[in-house]
Amino acid sequence: MESDNIAFPKLQSLEFGWMEDWEEWDCGASGRGEEQIKIMPCLRSLIICECRKLKTLPDYLLQSTTLEELKFLLSPILEGRYRVEEAENWVKDSGIPKIRIYKNFMFSDDLESSSC
Repeated sequence: MESDNIAFPKLQSLEFGWMEDWEEWDCGASGRGEEQIKIMPCLRSLIICECRKLKTLPDYLLQSTTLEELKFLLSPILEGRYRVEEAENWVKDSGIPKIRIYKNFMFSDDLESSSC
């Protein structure tokens, strides 16, 4: 895969917040055509805060083998969809080797970062 086909190749931590009307996360890259685009291949941590209408995460995130941490706060649809209690089942199906899921967490500045 050429480096031209990678979006945000070094991004390791991403946080969205206070986007109350955000319903769909659609980046427009389905990966079904001849030219596949790899998106955020090094992402390790994703935090979503107060995105009350966001329905689901994109498949490319849930299939990432680098994603280790999901945190939700005041995002009830996502909290229901990716329940901590049921994480083992969808994580096993997704191929993510290890992941921690938090809901209704307290913010902290100690997110780890390491090279991909």
